Amino acid sequence: MPENCTPPITPDLADFLNACDEPVLFFHRQTQRICYGNAALQNLLGISDASSSWPFVHDLFTNVESSSFTTESARYQYLWSKQSMQDGMVQLTAYVPRAHPDYVLMKLHIDERFLQRFEQCLHFSGDGLWEWELLSGTVYLSPRWKEIAGYSDGELENSFASWRQVIHPDDYQRAIERIRSLSQFPGRVFQVVHRILSKSGTFKWVLCRGQVLPGPDGKAERIIGFLTDIDEQRKIEEELEQARQMLLDVQSRVSMGNWEMDLETEQFWWSDEMYRIFNVSAGDFGGSLNDFLAMIIPEEQPLVEQVFRGDVPFSHFFTFHTDPVGPRTVYMEAEIYRNAHGTPTRMVGLAQDVTAQREAQQQNSKLSRALEQVPNAVIITDREGTIEYINPAFEQITGYTREEVIGRNPNVLNSSSMPREFYRDMWQQILNGSIFEGELVNRRKDGTLYQEHKSIAPIRDTRGHITHFVSIGRDITQQVQMQREIEAANQTLQELNEGLQRRVEEGIEKQRRQEQLLLQQSRLGAMAEMMSYVAHHWRQPLNIIGLLIQNIQIAHQMNELNSQFIEDVSRQSMEQIRKMSEVIDSFASFSQESRDKQPFSLVHAIQDTLLLVQQQLQDSGITIQATFVPTGQMIPVSQADTCPIDPHQNNYPAVNVLGYPNEFKHVLLSIINNARDAIASRFKGSGQGFIDISLDHNEQEIVVRIADTGMGIDAAIMDRIFDPYFTTKDVGKGTGIALYMAKVIIETHMGGQLTAQNTNEGACFTIRFHVPAQVSV
Repeated sequence: MPENCTPPITPDLADFLNACDEPVLFFHRQTQRICYGNAALQNLLGISDASSSWPFVHDLFTNVESSSFTTESARYQYLWSKQSMQDGMVQLTAYVPRAHPDYVLMKLHIDERFLQRFEQCLHFSGDGLWEWELLSGTVYLSPRWKEIAGYSDGELENSFASWRQVIHPDDYQRAIERIRSLSQFPGRVFQVVHRILSKSGTFKWVLCRGQVLPGPDGKAERIIGFLTDIDEQRKIEEELEQARQMLLDVQSRVSMGNWEMDLETEQFWWSDEMYRIFNVSAGDFGGSLNDFLAMIIPEEQPLVEQVFRGDVPFSHFFTFHTDPVGPRTVYMEAEIYRNAHGTPTRMVGLAQDVTAQREAQQQNSKLSRALEQVPNAVIITDREGTIEYINPAFEQITGYTREEVIGRNPNVLNSSSMPREFYRDMWQQILNGSIFEGELVNRRKDGTLYQEHKSIAPIRDTRGHITHFVSIGRDITQQVQMQREIEAANQTLQELNEGLQRRVEEGIEKQRRQEQLLLQQSRLGAMAEMMSYVAHHWRQPLNIIGLLIQNIQIAHQMNELNSQFIEDVSRQSMEQIRKMSEVIDSFASFSQESRDKQPFSLVHAIQDTLLLVQQQLQDSGITIQATFVPTGQMIPVSQADTCPIDPHQNNYPAVNVLGYPNEFKHVLLSIINNARDAIASRFKGSGQGFIDISLDHNEQEIVVRIADTGMGIDAAIMDRIFDPYFTTKDVGKGTGIALYMAKVIIETHMGGQLTAQNTNEGACFTIRFHVPAQVSV
């Protein structure tokens, strides 16, 4: 019994009503909930437990209006509803008890005349009747039942075998198990949908409905039912289902859903696509208008609330937010449905996610605005070349207005300056689907010519077919004119450059010849110096050889000339001749010009130079020494572990550079001569001078330092000592080109660096070379 529904039934009244053969029920007028039903009603509805929940009145009968019942009893006629599991019409008497105006009493009328009329209705409705006596096994099949199966009344006997023959083999087991299981519950109403095989061999769909009727003992005695031909209905349902699936598929493809809202309760019904559109599950969406408003962005909620709580049709675009997709745009439209009194009851409508369309519209709008604002002339034509669109830049460049060219061919701009083959090849290229790029001469409306860079591209539809062409033309008249001016200027500039290049080459050649003269002059000066060194070297050996010759003469006079004496004189003479030969070899090496760059040993170059100058400097009271730092410490020589370089030894590690070996020796000789002169000026030949040559290296750099104890270099002339023809010596004692050529040889010819600086004792010249990759150290 439902809550707050207490029927006015006393125990005596209940006994009275249960003894009544016709079904009787009480229901609450406001809720329409059935509160009581007698035993006849329970048997009719197949309810075995009266304490279970009763259905509503509108679950049994259609179009029941509680307000139509009064305290005066009256006859009514209703259709059984589908939920009742009954068919056809039912007659009943209903009235409202005066003592209990909230309730309605109903009594259903079932008599023989009614049943006869029902049989007639059943016949004309097309349903077949069947009955199965469970105890005897007797089966009755009405003529209409047999007709539905395609048989006449005499062609099919009334038997279980006939029923077994007609039912589709694939459906037999399911149907028989369903019926047998229900036979255990007297009064139970059932229905089964299955197929039957007709006489023609085809099958059709039928609806089998029935009720299990009890006998006097209350047990199931027989089953009576009806067979309805639903084959056409089934086909229609299948077609409707296909149509529904097609509709759902179309809705899914276009992202469109349908919805309905009860205007009184403000509760929604949504199709499946609606949930997909709004990216929410049925369990997460409450279904109320407030739940829907919460999904709309705040600034649009007032408008949405206004149209949904109104009573007029609408169509609007709304924006809602969904995670993680973000804002989406939906188009919604609705119609209003009213009841018989004109009161709005339902709002039914469609919704479509148009986010992509709106974005495409915005993109198209952006592209359209871009075309309108682009400074180049844009033309869109159909496949035949008929102009459909031009932008404002086209009007500005050509002088033609939109009205003057729409519908015409772009050849309105033809200047007759281009050959026919040009346009033929252009059309062939774009009709083949390629993009055309080229320059042509067009004619403006006022007759003036202009040059244009033209790009034409095909526009294809979704099937890939060319439907239109878009042309973008850029006025390059000024650019072409400027290009011509630039080319003329470039030609002039090229001529100037060529003239300048010739003058530069002539200047370089002149400087090269001048340097060669200076180098030759420097070489001649060095040769003179070397000749003095050679003469000095030879003076002592020649004196010794002269003494030996005198000794031979004396020994001959004194009869002491024997073989041992001659051997000793010969050995000593050859030793002096060897020293003279070494000096001559060194001089010859100095005097030869190095024509090509080659790797050479700095140690050997220093040795050759020492061999030439060492004796004369020592005789002048100047000590000269060369040291080698074999560990690559790159620190001052005074702080390093060094070893002296002996001119007569050849067991030193090779420290190689790429350059001109004889020219490098000239550099050393020039610096040593300057050091000698500086020492002579300072000490006045007192024999206190010192010249130190050091060689240091590592993997990146080689450094040669020539330090002396002379007067140093005046700071006022430090920046000029390498200038050509600059000298501080008296006239006739120096040309001023030795240090200049030394710097040219080291830096220009050999890629090194030559610098000079003062020290505490005098001056120091430093030569630096980067170790070439091709020269091993």
